[in-house]
Order: sequence, then structure tokens, then C-alpha cells
Amino acid sequence: MHVGELLPLIMQSSRELLEAEASSLFLLHEETDQLYCEVALGEKGEVVKQFLRLNVGQGIAGWVARHCKPLLIEDAYKDYRFNAEIDKISGFVTTSLICVPMHNKGRLIGTLEVLNKTDGRVFNEIDLKLLEHVADVCAVALENARLHENLQKRVLEVALLSEIEKHSWQNLDVVQFSNWLLERTLDIVEAKTGSIMIADESHQFLRILASKGIDESIVDEIKVNFGVGVAGYVAENREAVRILNIDDDNRFEKPVHSSRYETGSLISTPLIMGDELFGVLNVSNQKDRLVFSARDMEVLNAIAAKLAFIYQNINLMQKMKDNLEEHDRAQRLMNSIMASNVPAYPGIDMALYYAPYSSIGGDFCRFTFSDPKSFGVMMADVSGHGVPAALLSVLANAILSSFENTLLQNPAAFMKNLNELLIPQFGGNYLTAFYMVVDLEKREMKFANAGHRYPLFFRPGKDKVIELNARGKPLGIFPDITFATGKLKLQKNDTLLLYTDGILETIPETGGKNFEEENLIKKVRNKGNESCRRFLDDLINDIHYITSHGKFDDDVTMLMIEF
Repeated sequence: MHVGELLPLIMQSSRELLEAEASSLFLLHEETDQLYCEVALGEKGEVVKQFLRLNVGQGIAGWVARHCKPLLIEDAYKDYRFNAEIDKISGFVTTSLICVPMHNKGRLIGTLEVLNKTDGRVFNEIDLKLLEHVADVCAVALENARLHENLQKRVLEVALLSEIEKHSWQNLDVVQFSNWLLERTLDIVEAKTGSIMIADESHQFLRILASKGIDESIVDEIKVNFGVGVAGYVAENREAVRILNIDDDNRFEKPVHSSRYETGSLISTPLIMGDELFGVLNVSNQKDRLVFSARDMEVLNAIAAKLAFIYQNINLMQKMKDNLEEHDRAQRLMNSIMASNVPAYPGIDMALYYAPYSSIGGDFCRFTFSDPKSFGVMMADVSGHGVPAALLSVLANAILSSFENTLLQNPAAFMKNLNELLIPQFGGNYLTAFYMVVDLEKREMKFANAGHRYPLFFRPGKDKVIELNARGKPLGIFPDITFATGKLKLQKNDTLLLYTDGILETIPETGGKNFEEENLIKKVRNKGNESCRRFLDDLINDIHYITSHGKFDDDVTMLMIEF
């Protein structure tokens, strides 16, 4: 049962058991050292709950929290610890009361209080013992409910982060997507209101892209200058903030927040990808009337990182679609995608060769991750040539950039997920790919293939070049397909050549001939002690010589690795 449903039931039972006119439950928030009235039952209960927030030591509940001792008071107005201001606010007149601390595993979590025995009677020691027993039961139930809620929140968070990737690529309507994401985010952190604000191109102000809890008639008029208010502060300083009580924060203008913020707690985090700021994500008004936790802030930061990545790619794809003739920009994008900075590992030689059919193309080779112990690499070839193929390459790269590390470690699952995300976007085009993960400590390679040319593998001492085959169809066409995972133990000086089929698609001059796969296999078998870089350069020269021509009929990409 949800905490918000459990506590009123406990409080109602306490009130009836002790025959009290009213009851209240305060929860301690350790970061603020304050007690929040979580449940208040009886006459004026909702008024009390709305206004009551006590420092530890303040009033009866505050005294009990500080000293961790129960109190039985027959006449509240004769006790120096009683705070009569609460009665003034609520209109309730307190006579007698009992207040007891709630503990869980030796840690104070709040106080439980009953007020005014019915029919003018006063509470006694038996009532006190009963309430202490109720407090013990309440503390255990509350902790169990919180643990369950935290687990549910974690499940929802993981599900949302995964769903964001699929949802974002299926629908590039940024407003619709932003409203969907904001709604889901508010559910996870249990907030009533929030907004996604986008920075203008000049980075001088923020405007609202999606919101909940803000008057729709004024949303379009709201502009927040950088440096003004909390959102403006976050945008200008590019740092997330979690405010426990806005009354204590000088970045707020009190007349403004008093009409919009109920609980006084909020989180604001920037949407940043690389060096680019896209906006700010805000949530406020925690539903249980407490404050947002550090864990809530971690959730918001994770969602903000995903959101910034998506905005970056939506902007990128929109700009490229607006002008397909912008070859220079497309070429720079493709160059940034290509793995020009091949990672270096002790004892391993690697070299990359890339030659697009025109100024840009659909081939790409990408290192998906690289660390001292392992790396992943994908060789891919999009159908077609030129700008259209390059656009699809950019899209494919943007999608796989959002994959979590656990997915990158599993070649078959990697291919399956990428295929499902490409299908709605490729419109009849397709992509062939080979993906592998190398574990340098175990000297092991796992790989999967999606209709791509089989890489060539050669081990010194063996005269045979092996084609690394693994079952799999091209990506972006067929839904619900699966991929096989191949495994290979690596030895010193093992050599691997990944390539796209452009290397076998030359245009021979009169009297020349095509460069066949047999020629390529023979070259790999005779590599000898030649470096990977020298081998690729010599291979290109040989192709030009055999075909009597230097022109390829497709994009050409090769990656050679000697382990």
C-alpha cells in the first residue's frame, strides 16, 4: 500500500482507539531538521496540515522529537512547551494530549499525537502505552511502505530511461514528446507541477516548452532571463539545484512563489549535452508535502541527460532535412562519426581506411566504447550513396549513442534493439552491420552480424583465412528478428579485417579486371610483419593496379586489427 494511503488509516485507528477528537502525525526530514505534518485528522485537520512545519524542539511535537521521550499533558495551555499559535491558525482548541516518538531501528522518523479525549475526559497512562504501541507498528509499516515505494520508483525510472530512447525516435514532434516526458517524470518523483524550459538561440532567456500546473493562458508569455530566479540561475551556472524550502532561498521573489508553490521544495536541473545548453527541467510541489530527496535529484539528472541528448539529435536531424544540399556540414558530421581517433592499446595494432563514393557516404565505423580492458566496434554500410545515405548514417549513430553500457556488451541484443529503432525511420532503406566486443583481459571476442560482409580472420601458423559468420538479416526492414552471437578466443598476432563491400566494387578500365574476394583473402594471408596501416595503403594501391583504375563504385571502409 502507498504511504499516502497507509498513514491516514493508522491515524484514524489511533483516533478511534484512544477516543480522541483529533490526531496528527509528523515526519522528520533529516536534511532540514524539521517536522512536517503528514496527516492531521479531526476538526480543522486540513488547515493544520497545510500550515504546520516545525523545527525540532519547537512545540510539543518538536520537544518529543528532540528528547525522544513521550509526553502526556492534561492541560495544554499550562505547559510551557505548547505552541498556542497552531490553535490560532486552525481554530481548534487543544485541552489534553499525548505525543510519542516513532523510531525504526533506533532512528527517529517522526512523532504521533492525539488531542482532546472525547466528552471532556483526559488521557491517562494506559492511553499513553496504547499510543506508544501504535507508534511502533506505524514506524515498521511506514518503513516497509517506503522501501516498497523506492523499489517501485527505481523500476519506473529504469523503464522510463529505456522508453525515452524508443519514443523519441518514433516521434520527432518535440512538443508532444516533451509533454509526454514531463508527465512521466512528475509521476516518478511524485510531484504536482513542473516544466521543461528551452533556451533561446542567443542564450539570454528561457521559454516554456512543456508544463503542468501552470496557467495555460500565460505559458506562452513567460520568459525567464538567464540569471533571474532559480531556473535562470541554473541556466546561467549550468548546475542543478535542489531547494528544500524556498522561503530560505534568496533566488526567489516571495510574492511570486507564494501563489504557485505549495510545499516549498523544488528541483531544477540543466539540459546539457557536451558544451551546449538546451534548457532547464523543473519539478515542484511534492505530493506528500515533504521535500524532494537527493535520490529524486539523481533521477532528474539522469532524465535531463537523456532529454538533452534527444534535443541535440532532433535539432541536428531537422537542420539536415531542411537543407540536403549542405554537403560541407554533412561531411563534417560524417567525419566526426568515423572513428578517426582509433583507440590505442599496448601490443595491439589498429588502422582505419575510409573513402566515401562522393564527398559523403553511408559507411561508418564506430567504436561504441573503449576502456583499458575492452572495446566495442561497429562496421556498417547504409544502402545508397551520398547525402541520403549520410543522413541515415547520422540517424543510426545518434540512436546507438543512447544505448546503455550493458546493451553495448551484448552483440546480439545490441543488433536486435538497433533494428527495432531503425525500422520506423529508414523508410525501405536498410543497413548491414558487423558488431563485436573484445575483452582484452580474457583475450576473447564476441560478435554478431546483420547481413554484412563476413570479416576475415587469420592466425599465423595456419594457412587458412577464416570468414567470421554469424546469422542475421540487415537492419531497418524486418521486425522481431534475432541475431546469433559468435565467440572467438584470441591469440597473439591474430589478424582481423572488417570491411564494407565497396572494396570489391571497382570500375575497371578497358583491359583491367575486377578486384575479387579471392584477391582480398590472399592479401590477408600474406600480410606477414607489415603494420596494419601499411597493409591498408598497399591494398588500395594493389586494387588500383589490378583494375587499372582508381575509382570505386561505392563507399569503402576497412578496419584492420592485429592482436
